[in-house]
Amino acid sequence: MINISFWGSPFISARLLETLLKCQNVSVKFVVTREDKPRAARGREYEPTPVKKIAQLNNIPVFTPKSLKINSGDLLDKVAKQSVDANVVFAYGKIIPEQFFSLPPHGTVNFHASLLPILRGASPIEHSLLLGHEKTGWTMQKMVEKLDAGDIYYTSEVPIKWDDNFSSLAERLMNQLLLFSSDILEKYIQGELIPVAQSDSEATLCGKIDNTAGKVNWQDDVFHIRNTARAFSERGGIHTFFLGKKCKIFPDLSVTREEILKSSHIIAEPGVVSRITDEHIWIACANNTSLPIASLQPEGKKKLSTKDFVNGYRVKLHDKTG
Repeated sequence: MINISFWGSPFISARLLETLLKCQNVSVKFVVTREDKPRAARGREYEPTPVKKIAQLNNIPVFTPKSLKINSGDLLDKVAKQSVDANVVFAYGKIIPEQFFSLPPHGTVNFHASLLPILRGASPIEHSLLLGHEKTGWTMQKMVEKLDAGDIYYTSEVPIKWDDNFSSLAERLMNQLLLFSSDILEKYIQGELIPVAQSDSEATLCGKIDNTAGKVNWQDDVFHIRNTARAFSERGGIHTFFLGKKCKIFPDLSVTREEILKSSHIIAEPGVVSRITDEHIWIACANNTSLPIASLQPEGKKKLSTKDFVNGYRVKLHDKTG
């Protein structure tokens, strides 16, 4: 039996916590999660994190510090009294000071959604799509003070499909993590995994995603625009101005690379409608390529299929977006 603490906050963290609680070889002694947040338009009521809800349902002690840096002495004393082999961190959402992560005999491990040292930072799933990577995965690493730079104990690759967006890729990643996490943690505690130091010279960084960065620049490469739509699918998507109206646009991710490249025979200024079919509006991008749009959503309106949008807004060839 391995004894751990669990540090996490959102729904994906709760899914991992639920899985670990079902494992006969794992005992979760306490949980650390973010503080409760006020519910929107619900007066003074507060909403606990999904992780806190799961912990409370299973009668696990929960700590919700506002800060781990300011006035953290009491919490450190409380945590020190809990006998755990290691801390397990997954999407906690705050920086954990060294005094906390070095406390257990086996330190603290973190599950990070990239193949480190590639994509250290806050948004590895989004950036794997944004950069057009063909694979990603999980790394279980030892937590150190430098961001995502600790020794690697385990990696698991996950292919990125051509038509993946954030939701589909995140779901496959999560399912993979739930399959191996408990066994790998046990092997880690038992000393069966060999640490591998990361190469800082090979590291890449990814910061937080700017939710306002979804405006399309049609002078960009068609595949960059497509990848931005994939990465931003859960963060407001991408948009343009069409006939004077702000519109969210939804590229058809099932259209193959070859079909997109075939559009290069149509010479059109970036940002104009280069082709209209029953299924798609094609909008010209850089290098005489075009992006197939499957549906659009004018601001304040419902989402429309290409055919309904064309008919409703009388879209014609060579109409400009921007």
